[in-house]
Parts: sequence; structure tokens; C-alpha cells
Amino acid sequence: MFKTRAGYALLIKAQLADHAALPIGTEVFDQENNVIGMVGQNNQMYVRTEQDSGTLLLKCGEAVSEHCYLDYSRMGHASDKQPITKLTAMCVQR
Repeated sequence: MFKTRAGYALLIKAQLADHAALPIGTEVFDQENNVIGMVGQNNQMYVRTEQDSGTLLLKCGEAVSEHCYLDYSRMGHASDKQPITKLTAMCVQR
């Protein structure tokens, strides 16, 4: 039996200030430092989170310069008719 993750399904397109592409396979971490997804083509990631809003950490390497933070919120984007909430959010270095 496989363990599945419950929560809100989000399809997020990350934007970077310099319009660069994130490397495919960049890991996505939730606020408890759990890996909840990875970046695919076109800076998109599919994740499940238990929170309506929060901050995700994206890591494509161990150096701080290879990390960025993405604030997300389902508010104003969620629909009972759509099982996946689609968002676009800026990923910034801190």
C-alpha cells in the first residue's frame, strides 16, 4: 500500500525576477521541511499542501544562492468545481 498525501492540490508556475528557468527537478519543501514536489517544465510544480497559504522553499542545490522562497495563497483562486488550484507566484531569494 502506498502512503498518499492529503491536502490542497496546487499547480504553481514560479516566476523569477530575472525571468530565468528553474532547473527541472528542483525540490519543493513545505514549512516543515518535507519534500512535497519538484519543478518540471516551464517552471511548473504540482504540490499538495495542508495549508491554504504559506511559503515553499525551492532548492536546486545546497548553497543558499541556489534557494528561493515562494509565497502562495489559494484565496481568490480556489474553486469547488476545480480539483486543482492554479497559481502563479514569484520565487525570491532571502
